[in-house]
Amino acid sequence: MRHIAYFSFAGYGHIAPSLPVVTELIRRGHRVTYSVAERYADLVAATGARVLTYPSTFPERIGHIETADDGARFIAQLLAEDFTPLRKAITELAADPPDVVVHDTIVPLAARVVAKHFDRPVIRAYPVFAEIDGELPGGPKTDPQHPAATTPSEQEPPEVVAFRQWMDAEIDVLVEQHGVAPEAFEHAFVDGLEDLNLLYMPRSFQYGGELFDDSHVFVGPPIPEPVPAKVWRRPDDGLPVAVITASTSTEYPLEFFRAAAEAFAELPYHAVLTLGRGIDPAELGPLAPNVEAFQWLPHAEVLPDTELYVCQAGITGIMAALSHGAAVISVPSVTDEQIAESVRVEQLGLGRMIRPEELTAQSLRSTVLEIARDNGVRSAVQDMQRQIKEAGGAIAAADQILSKVR
Repeated sequence: MRHIAYFSFAGYGHIAPSLPVVTELIRRGHRVTYSVAERYADLVAATGARVLTYPSTFPERIGHIETADDGARFIAQLLAEDFTPLRKAITELAADPPDVVVHDTIVPLAARVVAKHFDRPVIRAYPVFAEIDGELPGGPKTDPQHPAATTPSEQEPPEVVAFRQWMDAEIDVLVEQHGVAPEAFEHAFVDGLEDLNLLYMPRSFQYGGELFDDSHVFVGPPIPEPVPAKVWRRPDDGLPVAVITASTSTEYPLEFFRAAAEAFAELPYHAVLTLGRGIDPAELGPLAPNVEAFQWLPHAEVLPDTELYVCQAGITGIMAALSHGAAVISVPSVTDEQIAESVRVEQLGLGRMIRPEELTAQSLRSTVLEIARDNGVRSAVQDMQRQIKEAGGAIAAADQILSKVR
């Protein structure tokens, strides 16, 4: 029986792909200790993993980054989120060190220190695109003229200064009171030292997938087992199902869902809107008989019946939809990552992208009808669905993780 430590980021789209992997490892008789923000503790505990919680300070919803100082604050928040679990992890794992450490790609620091401290292999898991030398190979480029790419103000934002002071104090405590060697922290900031990189997508979906060496294994999205319907059941109207959903990390305005409700009211689809915590379904007003709205709905209940997935991007959701054979309409909102994901969907013929400023009930309706008429989209989606199945998902990921145990 092996012991795996898993460190994840405080975002549903980052945690969700790891859960079937954790479930598979536990099914095989291994133990998993999972470090996660307090608000996701119950979600992880349902797998049977031992949960180490930490108080997250990272915002649940990501706002727009308009200036270089905004970007500096964002990076400081991200690094603080990454570093916060470390002291508890070192303490809790001291009597029972893991055999291998796995971390989400955007929170490597704590996991690398833990791996170095206990002299264990470390694995990086990607629920997002991987980069080469800080760039997506062949992907969309960041606008160099965007204000966030300009030189920050001469004086660091107070939040950044406070973070540096806090991190220095944490390192002192870990060195002096917990016996962590100073070089472990130097190791933490060196990229590319992982023993293995797991990508939760097929190689063909990754920008420049052919450029990644054998240390990058594309296991595809780990898809959860089908769940009994508790919230939603397919209606008997005979219509194909479309899911319209917002990102778990950013918010759509109410007008987006109103436009979607208006668009699908005149389309031969049964539309299921999942709004998120920021919008009450009652705010949409009266809905057409073929349109229903939920503040929260487990997508595992509805995706097996879904033919069209309208989203804000997010590889986790896109992969889940494609694994069930649903075409994608992506409306990226805030981040470069969302734009890159949306562009990739369109490049591979898996659906269409609509720019947020171009989204209306009419433009969405026209795009839905365009996809319905396009046999190429259906063929591309079926091929990607096949690739996802062949990649191996949670079983392949568990195999790879266990292969690195010394």
